[in-house]
Amino acid sequence: MKPVENMDMSKIMPDFFSSETENLELVKNTKKVLQRLSKFLQIVVLTNLPHKDKGKREIAMIKNNLNFPVITNSGVKGEAVKKILNKINAASFFIDDMPLNIDSVSKECPETHCIHFLQDERINKLMPTPKSATIKLNNWLDVENYIMKNLEKDIDKKN
Repeated sequence: MKPVENMDMSKIMPDFFSSETENLELVKNTKKVLQRLSKFLQIVVLTNLPHKDKGKREIAMIKNNLNFPVITNSGVKGEAVKKILNKINAASFFIDDMPLNIDSVSKECPETHCIHFLQDERINKLMPTPKSATIKLNNWLDVENYIMKNLEKDIDKKN
């Protein structure tokens, strides 16, 4: 096995998403954390998966009992998150591994908690955390703790 050249990635990724999206394994603790958080939050999956493969992501989610809306996007995610949040009056949390998306959401939605999430230790060592990230976390249990702690703070502020 040898590394793929950067120029080849743009050719390989669409085929990978098309053939493997339904079969990708969940990151450890994803299912139980999202199911627990869904009792307190509206979870939306905003993905840069090609639009034509949205149904495959929905099938994969349903297979794992994660029945959350899936929205496909292309490019950075700030504008899409802003549109979603225009209809919501509640604390918001954005979880992503890509620094450009964290920066974009932080700029467009400054009230949103932007969680830079990298659970793969190999990638974690290589990818810098953007300054705009509220926090960097490496596992779903820490994400859950962070969100629940901040939801409690939000409730306390309103009371």
